[in-house]
Amino acid sequence: MSEGVTTAILVVAGIVIAAMVASTVISQYYMIDSTIRGASRGVEDRLRTRVEVVHGAVEGDHFVVFVKNTGRRVIAVSEVESADVYFGRACETLYRLGSGPWTWSYEELYADGVWSIGETLILRIYNGTAVGPPPYCVKIVLANGVVSEGVIVG
Repeated sequence: MSEGVTTAILVVAGIVIAAMVASTVISQYYMIDSTIRGASRGVEDRLRTRVEVVHGAVEGDHFVVFVKNTGRRVIAVSEVESADVYFGRACETLYRLGSGPWTWSYEELYADGVWSIGETLILRIYNGTAVGPPPYCVKIVLANGVVSEGVIVG
């Protein structure tokens, strides 16, 4: 009789251990699946995002840069406002969104709160000191890591 009880206990213990292992494996599977799906969305977002510096010029005390959304998705204003803008001879200085020296601002051609596909955004870059003659480099880095760089020659 004790042999039957021992066998029953071992069977129950085996079932409990198998259930614990299955539960752990399944939870790890869902965690990995979620991570892969998130990474895929990020890659897809970057692949669909593209902006191009199309023109730039000196305008009085600041620089005007025209940047076009040439990608396949709309870019929210919040993404524009969290972008990094670098400017200088070799794009060496980071400018902040705001007003005053060492800042940049933007203007939408169609003030609808999004940077639509095909729309050109106007950036104004305010330098804190006088800069020498052109060329100048401007680099825009969006929050998702997409980068566009251009040279202002006049």
